[in-house]
Amino acid sequence: MDSGDASSIDESSDNNVEVIEKMVAEVKVENAERRTLPRMTKYEKAHVLGVRASQLSAGAPPFVDIGNESNPLKIAGLELNEKKIPFIIRRRLPDGSFEDWAIDELLVPGVDFQ
Repeated sequence: MDSGDASSIDESSDNNVEVIEKMVAEVKVENAERRTLPRMTKYEKAHVLGVRASQLSAGAPPFVDIGNESNPLKIAGLELNEKKIPFIIRRRLPDGSFEDWAIDELLVPGVDFQ
């Protein structure tokens, strides 16, 4: 049996073996059926700020008025405070499905006190 070919069957064996490949399908949870809370975690916040700061330092235009600010991390923070970052956060769930959240749908730690 060729170990690299998952669909091959050893024909010299007396046992009939059927190889079933596990297919994992991702299913999007619709907005009305979301199960996670609409709060950005501190890890999501750190990731969003880091990615956006990298984009800004590579020359991406800011989405807010930055005045004379030149620090990309601070500019990313200003954009997040105003919820102007056009990112979607994908939360993967244990059952293989996922939820997509836009930044403006989430309460951001340290920003929103509603």
